[in-house]
Formats: sequence, C-alpha cells, structure tokens
Amino acid sequence: MKNTARGAVLITALALAAASLAGCSTDTASTSSSSSGSAAPSLTYDGVEAGLPTTYGAPTGLPANFTVGYQNIYSAIPSLQAGEAASKAEVEKMGGTFISKDDQLDVTTQVNNCNTFIAQHVNAILIYPLDPSSLTPCFTEAAAAGIIVIPQNAPVAADQSLIAGLPTDIIQGFDYDAFLRAQAVAKADPGSSYAVIGLAAPVAGLTYFAKQQQYWANKFGLTFLGEIDAQTDNAAGAATATTSLLAKFPTVKTIFAYNDNTGLAAASTVRGSGQTGIRIVASDGQPDAIAGVKSGLLWGVTEVDFTTIGTNQADAAMTLIANPKATLPKFVTTPAKFITTDNVGSAGF
Repeated sequence: MKNTARGAVLITALALAAASLAGCSTDTASTSSSSSGSAAPSLTYDGVEAGLPTTYGAPTGLPANFTVGYQNIYSAIPSLQAGEAASKAEVEKMGGTFISKDDQLDVTTQVNNCNTFIAQHVNAILIYPLDPSSLTPCFTEAAAAGIIVIPQNAPVAADQSLIAGLPTDIIQGFDYDAFLRAQAVAKADPGSSYAVIGLAAPVAGLTYFAKQQQYWANKFGLTFLGEIDAQTDNAAGAATATTSLLAKFPTVKTIFAYNDNTGLAAASTVRGSGQTGIRIVASDGQPDAIAGVKSGLLWGVTEVDFTTIGTNQADAAMTLIANPKATLPKFVTTPAKFITTDNVGSAGF
C-alpha cells in the first residue's frame, strides 16, 4: 500500500519563485528553539480518517465499450494533472474511452461541463465538486440517465453523510494532513505560535483544511494567532496575504499554507522581508515543493499521491459500470507522509 493522501489544492504554478530556490540558504526556519520549554503532547492519529480503506480494487467484467468523463477542477495544477493522467491511464487500460474537461475553478463552468457529459451519454462522471449544492440537479439528471458519478471530497470529511445519490466518496485526507503538519511543528518547537493562510474562494475542502489545521495544532499545544486568506489563487494573492500576515502577527513562528505554491510564495515573501526563523509548511508535495524543502526555502510539506487518487476514482466508476449493484466503501482515502530535510530522500511514490 502506498503511503499517500488527500488534497487537491488549487493555485497557478509559481515558476518564477520556484526558479529562485536554487542556491538559497536556509533562513526561513529554525528547529532548535522551543517556545514552551516542554515536550509536545504525544498523540496517535485517531481522527475521522483513521482506519478508512485505501483502495477499491481493480474492476472486472467491463463491457466492450464505455466512456468516462473527467472534470478537472483546475487543470493548470501539476498535482491535479497527475490525478487526471492516472484516471485516464486506468480507464484506457481497461478498454474505455476517456474525455476530460477543465472546470477552471468556476462553479458555473463546472455545472455546464457536468451537463455536457450527460448530453454526451457518458457512462460515468468523475468530479471534484466546488459547490456540491449547485450540482444537485446534474447529479439527479445523471442518476436518471443511468450515469455513475464518482466524487472527490464531496463531502470533504469522513464523519459527514454522502451526498444523496452518490455511491461513494474519495477523501483526500485533509484531517490527517493537518495532524501530520501540526505534529511535526510541535515536535520541533513545542508551544510555538502559528498562523494559517487560507483561500477566500468557495472550495469546501480548503475551508475544512484550515479548520482542521487549527484543531490539530491546538491539540498539540501550539498557539494560534489567526488566519489570513489569499484573495486570489495565484502567487500575487499568496504574497499579499503573507505580507498582511507578517504585519498582523509579527511574532509568528510557523505559517501553514494551504498548498505548495502558496507556501513557496509565502517563503519568498518572508525571505524578501528580511525576517528569519519562520517555518513555512506547505501541502501537496509537487516537485517544486520538494525542491523547496531540499533548498531550505520550505521547512516541510505533506506529500500527496495524486496518482493513487486518480486511479481510485476511475476504479470506483468502472466497478459500478461493470456491476451497477456493486457495493463500494462509503469513503476511501490514502495516508499522507510529511517531508522535511530529514527524510526528503524518501520523497516520491
């Protein structure tokens, strides 16, 4: 079993910031100080994602011809590209036709794409709902047409009910991700202060991620200062949020960013401000982020195997195409691993 997890995350590539990583010294993080002088609590993960299955298994008995429609929530992101590529490879390996559309992080576009797939009479739709309530009519029409819908992060939490009419859900593991990040920081600097950079966009997964980050960080005894949301999902938005965060919380020791590229932008902004001793913690584990850990720009990152997420989404759909009465697990997830300079050599899946 691969040791993987959660998140699709949503931000444009930070090529310029990534390029600036080369040759940078470690000046944004320190792991030797302790704010409280006492050890962090020793906790074993017992959250809502504990014990969930990690795979559906390979489907069998598929018809000779079938078509799967894939809606990429934002195809500019490398991690989401990896998920789509995995779904495509799995469907085509089993003899199916794969069609993809880009939802462009826009609710209206996502609804339109879903309706288009219904009109094309695909056998299944793979989707990461931005706003599940807006897709209710599409889900209803799909069910009436005998089209299978396999969601990702709908709902985002494994203690919630499945959306009516949907047979299963792939949980990206935001809760476990938040646990791993808080655990690592608390071990390095017990009781230290932290702030969160979120995204001011209607993405339920990221709202939940920020909430759970605060929950687990507080459980580990870290001191919450506040949250600043990026107003736009790009490097400029992340940099502006970081500048505001530093001004509002000058004593911050750790910044938890909602994804890799936000973390990279935050780290570059902190470095440009001349401040030192601030840990930047990201999430996703894209190549630029792993490079950032190696160079010291990022203190750590949760690495997510989006390939497994994409494979699982396709396998769930094809299992039901082969046998509409098949019973699937309510939720499937994949554990994450946290990467720092200590174990960066183990990055990759």
